[in-house]
Amino acid sequence: MNPRFIHTALLISALVSSAGAHAQSAPQAPPTAPAASPAGAGAVALHPEPFDFPGLGLTISLPDRALVETTTAGRTESFNVRPPDNAWMLSFEERRSRDFNLTPAAIADELIAGFQASRVKGVPSRNPRGSQPQIDRAQTEVRVLDRQPSLILGGVPASRFYLTVPEDESNLIHAYTVFMAEPGRFVIARMQCLEPELPRARLLYEAVMASAKFKDPIEAATERAAAILAGEGLMRGLSQEDLDGALLPEPEWRRLFRPASTGSPKDAQEVAYQKIEIRRGARGDLTPERPPARWTATEKQPGYLVRVVGRYLDGGRLIDSESVFFATLGLSENDEEAWTVRLRIREGAKEAAWTETGARFGRRLSVRVQADGASPTETTWTIPDKGYISQVESFMLPRLLARSRTPLVFAFYCYNSTTGKIELRRDVMESADDGANWLIRTRLTESMAERETLLTAEGGLISTTTADGVVMEPTELDRLHALWKSKGLPTAN
Repeated sequence: MNPRFIHTALLISALVSSAGAHAQSAPQAPPTAPAASPAGAGAVALHPEPFDFPGLGLTISLPDRALVETTTAGRTESFNVRPPDNAWMLSFEERRSRDFNLTPAAIADELIAGFQASRVKGVPSRNPRGSQPQIDRAQTEVRVLDRQPSLILGGVPASRFYLTVPEDESNLIHAYTVFMAEPGRFVIARMQCLEPELPRARLLYEAVMASAKFKDPIEAATERAAAILAGEGLMRGLSQEDLDGALLPEPEWRRLFRPASTGSPKDAQEVAYQKIEIRRGARGDLTPERPPARWTATEKQPGYLVRVVGRYLDGGRLIDSESVFFATLGLSENDEEAWTVRLRIREGAKEAAWTETGARFGRRLSVRVQADGASPTETTWTIPDKGYISQVESFMLPRLLARSRTPLVFAFYCYNSTTGKIELRRDVMESADDGANWLIRTRLTESMAERETLLTAEGGLISTTTADGVVMEPTELDRLHALWKSKGLPTAN
């Protein structure tokens, strides 16, 4: 697992989004041969309510009873759709380019070339009788079944092709549709199925692609600007008293888990736990191993502090994390922030470490990453002059929004450890169904899907829910320890 993803999943709970009302979250699996289809199975049945992928700016009609999941792998987030019989797999992902002249057909060429280069076999030459055959050229095993290089789908340029790739028991079909949502931004929709399923799957795939609708780029830019303006207005209007009101009165333990159908905690799958502090502090708190009595004048600089320690279970791997974030936020003459994230990843006797340190003075931000076995990397940015929030403020934000009692769409620029870049995050705040609490739908980047966080009227966490079924809730240490111990899970170092 990519350490950046671990950090985000564990510390910021940015796992994935809610799958939607008519689609269920489910684990991914490759296409398999289905049972014999009943008469009339060739008819395409799409759900009457279009499915919205906000992170892609795409609305599309999906097959009825389809299951939807979101997968995050390093810097990439994709959306996967499959039927209950697992006969095909449909996925959507975004690709961006700085080349605004790039076309869907050019991306299709690149995808085809990549497939063909990955499956090459030698072709023997014709040699005189009795001589040893020689390999004099290579030939790809991948065949292009059909190609439509220039289409208009959903009101945007698109390109489509079908490939067949030999597998052990049957050829695997790969179908791609490349949409140009706007210059430099593409959405790629891939369908996979076994060759016997192609007639049925193709009919369905092309019906789904024909239903695609993309948000108008000008409308999207206008909404983005309005959301940034709302976010800037919120943060500029905060007083020191408002910031203090968003602090946690005491450290809070949180449990991340996949609920069981029984609803019992004993049957749920444990994913992680964390302890979070949001309080006033000093720069010296970034190095907890150094006692305050030995702090320098710089380390005594006052500010706000977020400290998160956690443990994440990743199959046979155990990931422990300790992160400390500091920002002055008006308690010092200078506008500064700094942070340190330390990960320890263990698998059997193997152990690896990963560290990220960040520092910002005014509008200049630098981030350094060090991983075992790799050279350190350091990147520097000039932060946007409007709409930027610190790492500390990003942790305080749900409580700040709830206490503002302002149901709006907000957007903020913030450094994101998953992508290693300054990203635009969106937070949509609205009243919860019960009318007493707040619901915040968050996308940590424009290409990521939403997660839903339910808060009390004063900003206390009730739960965060993600698309792959993970729930985060506050808990008590004794209860958490007893639950993990009862399941034989590691609670000690």
